[in-house]
Amino acid sequence: MSSSQPPDESDFRIGPYRVLRHIAQGGMGAVYEVEDPETGRHYAMKLGALRGGEAERFGRIHAALSPLSHEGVVKSHTAGVTPDGRAYQLLDFIGGEPAQVFAKSMGRPGDPQRTTAVITVAIHVAEALHYLHTHEIIHRDIKSANVLVRTDRSACLIDFGSALMPGLSHGHGRFVGTYTYAPPEQLRAESVDARSDLYAFGVLLYRMLSGVKPFDGTTPEALMRQHLTETPASLDQRLTSLPPRVVELVARLLKKDPAARPQRASDVIIALRESAERL
Repeated sequence: MSSSQPPDESDFRIGPYRVLRHIAQGGMGAVYEVEDPETGRHYAMKLGALRGGEAERFGRIHAALSPLSHEGVVKSHTAGVTPDGRAYQLLDFIGGEPAQVFAKSMGRPGDPQRTTAVITVAIHVAEALHYLHTHEIIHRDIKSANVLVRTDRSACLIDFGSALMPGLSHGHGRFVGTYTYAPPEQLRAESVDARSDLYAFGVLLYRMLSGVKPFDGTTPEALMRQHLTETPASLDQRLTSLPPRVVELVARLLKKDPAARPQRASDVIIALRESAERL
């Protein structure tokens, strides 16, 4: 079996865990929903490809995440290596939908119901980011697919494969992340910090509120140029019904210079809560 092919799910186990379905495929391997046959509990299992170095990285990610306890950060339960040499990580299975899918289900952009729902979710995301940042973890890949919204409108951040955290190399000199959401400094493979996550969060918030991405380049090169040199249309040019405080906040989050953005997720939380109170 090649390292890029998901295992046959018809009769496949990872240790004692029974595979229920394939959820996603990425550069670091596959993600499955699995079941513990003894308890019936479901988990998400990240299974690495057959190549060296991943067991150590999975282990270090688990070591950094396992002490954390926040409803907005996926819980890591264990990490190890399968008999055939694949690194794996066992995480909570989050029963939710991607942030943009949730936003779309709340109505048309500009509808009060959608705006209220998006701001509610955004507060949860900002709180999770604040928690991560106080524990010296930078996610580096905030995007719709990595923000799952539960039925109670709480949100959970998943997929820390690109994260910058204690005990892991920083990856300077190469791009890590997703072009649609990445801040200028990340695209230039420079040092990143909490303000870099806030930029990506601004891209996500812009998209959830307006239904469109702030930058519409169709290639990585076009997206890089837009993030580096172009100012997106203000949200109030797209919609006239959004709270001015939110429009101003998103514009600040998308500043090219990290010093011009909100400096901490706690500042974003305050602005969002004040906006929610005025809806």
